[in-house]
Amino acid sequence: MNCPRVLLADPDAKYLRSLELKFLEEMSGKIELELITSEEYFYLYFQKPQTIDILIIDEKWYSEKIEQHNISHIFILADSSSVILADRSSQYIFKYSSSMEIYRTVSRAMEGKIARQKEEKQKTQVVVVTSASGGTGKTTLALGMAANLASRMQRVLYVNAEHINAFQYYLEDKEYLPDSVYTALQYDRGGIYQQVKSYLAHTPFDYLPPLKAALVTLGISARFYRTLISEAKESGDYDVIMVDTDMIFDEEKAFYMTYADILLVVVRQTRSSVWAMNEFLKNVRMHTSEKYVFVCNDFDENSGNALVFSQENPMFMVNEYIRHIDRCEELSLDELKNNRDIQKISYLIV
Repeated sequence: MNCPRVLLADPDAKYLRSLELKFLEEMSGKIELELITSEEYFYLYFQKPQTIDILIIDEKWYSEKIEQHNISHIFILADSSSVILADRSSQYIFKYSSSMEIYRTVSRAMEGKIARQKEEKQKTQVVVVTSASGGTGKTTLALGMAANLASRMQRVLYVNAEHINAFQYYLEDKEYLPDSVYTALQYDRGGIYQQVKSYLAHTPFDYLPPLKAALVTLGISARFYRTLISEAKESGDYDVIMVDTDMIFDEEKAFYMTYADILLVVVRQTRSSVWAMNEFLKNVRMHTSEKYVFVCNDFDENSGNALVFSQENPMFMVNEYIRHIDRCEELSLDELKNNRDIQKISYLIV
């Protein structure tokens, strides 16, 4: 288990030094201690999702937005003891107590509680997005959800696990994965996540840059994706790994459907899409049906809905509808993430 992460944030560098010395004196080697004294750096720091066990923060820097991060315990340094008396339920500390008194207050919260919270902390969720036919908009939906989750301070990794990558039309950076990496990917010997980690691109979320050609052209087995995803999950670096898969049903698809924590299946309201989904489901044993989320994308209430009135008799029930989005392919990730239906799906699955 990693050492508890403790962050001290206050503009008074001299004050923080004395507090830092007390923590190092008492818990050297047992905690990971960080200091922030620059207000500008502080706000930049919290623009990205953070996971912290103990945050001790000056009241002038504290805001409710801090609560969006994965922080086990927050102690607010108040200039006046009257604040503490006025609200005993809050985690306030009188800033000008002795370093020993502050340390004791914080250490009491750390004893046992951090260990329990680490055990109870939700593990990385793997969300697999798939469909039974082309043109359902599953990649658009997967990217929109990844962006929305990242905007809510979730650490997100997007992996497009299709045999040919063509998802970068929504991204400003359309660079491919560098040539220097491909040789390593041809041998499924483990350690793939560590090899590609430094090459991951960053938008609101992290993603593996697109491969420059099809897997078969590059001589790379599709199994490398499952190794990458498994190792990324094991690392604990992410809250959510969003996996965008091919529509074909093969050994890799079967693996992802079993491995996924949430399986988001995208369909349209057309007869052909319903037919294809029924054929797809004939090959699937839904022993864990609670992890399946069926989404009708590009829904138009003024068009015929084969999901409801159809001679195809759908073998599934749609959980959510995403209404038609005008100029969908022209939208930015920022615009996609703010779509109300995509927001609703994001809240539903994570």
